[in-house]
Amino acid sequence: MFNCEPYLWKENKPTYHPNYLKALELELQIKFPIAFLSFIKLHFGDKPICSSFEVGKGQSAIAHFLHCQDLINDDLEIYSISEKKEEIDEFLSKKIVPIAITFDSNLIAFDFRYNATDPEVIFIITSQLEEGDNAISHICPSFNTLFSIL
Repeated sequence: MFNCEPYLWKENKPTYHPNYLKALELELQIKFPIAFLSFIKLHFGDKPICSSFEVGKGQSAIAHFLHCQDLINDDLEIYSISEKKEEIDEFLSKKIVPIAITFDSNLIAFDFRYNATDPEVIFIITSQLEEGDNAISHICPSFNTLFSIL
């Protein structure tokens, strides 16, 4: 695992509730990687200390991981998995689930289209969503591999 620091919640971080992820697994007939579930339980909304990765011929960096919390404060709703998923579902497969956002508002996501239990990690250029799959680039084959490349 790698180290993270608070980002969305500097203090009073809400309690983790996995209900949204469990419902999404049932709806999409997928299974999130165990490493991701263990990680997100502790680090939803957090920023990784080492966050840069190669994508295509360039580099990008994770600003923070998305959250799956029901919030009283709507200001942070835009950083939720459900909000970002809703934004991309019109253009991409429903089996693509965003998990993090970059500093330039692009997304890191799981791609469950080809494997319902071991998704690859992809990069989505949000300004190119209307181009469908052309907005997607491969980052790495698994969530565990993401740890090793950051």
